[in-house]
Amino acid sequence: MQLTDAFTELVAAKTGVDQLQLINIVTGSCVHCLRKLDLRDDLDKLLQRLHTSVLGRDSLRDLKAKSVGQPEKWLTVLQTLLNIAGGWLAFGLTDQANPILDEARAELLAPPPSRGNPLLLDLTKLATTYIAAVGQGPAESGLQRIAELFRKIHTNKIINAFQTAPFYSRLHLNVAEAVVLAVLEMLSPSAVR
Repeated sequence: MQLTDAFTELVAAKTGVDQLQLINIVTGSCVHCLRKLDLRDDLDKLLQRLHTSVLGRDSLRDLKAKSVGQPEKWLTVLQTLLNIAGGWLAFGLTDQANPILDEARAELLAPPPSRGNPLLLDLTKLATTYIAAVGQGPAESGLQRIAELFRKIHTNKIINAFQTAPFYSRLHLNVAEAVVLAVLEMLSPSAVR
């Protein structure tokens, strides 16, 4: 498909954070459209290319090691890989998606830093992307992962630090919205699995 080829060429022309942000912005829509059109081969080809663009020749562990001391970068990489994993889950390719889901799960359930949490937005984006990704897969495992996240995540992992705190928590609302959308996706009768 020409459009996916053009997109992967555009991704290849970008580097670093720009490349990751481009993938994060577009992948969800691409997965949704290709899935609705039942273009499984095109979707798989796109996801493989994007996965290769993100990892290169490195493993997930290698990429994490390269990001030591740069937690924002690691969270962005993980968010990008979660978008790809969600696409794989949409067609039942759990073997490819599970290592990424497990790494994100470990990051989200790890204890927060002892001093403050400067990564509030990054962690919220990671949590919402994780929830959206598991929402693309089977309902049983997706609901289990979401429930586990709510049971085990540390209360200081995603906190409300905005001036609007006395009135509402924007970050918690973002997570709740992601859960509602994921559950609707998992339980949708039109879901192709």
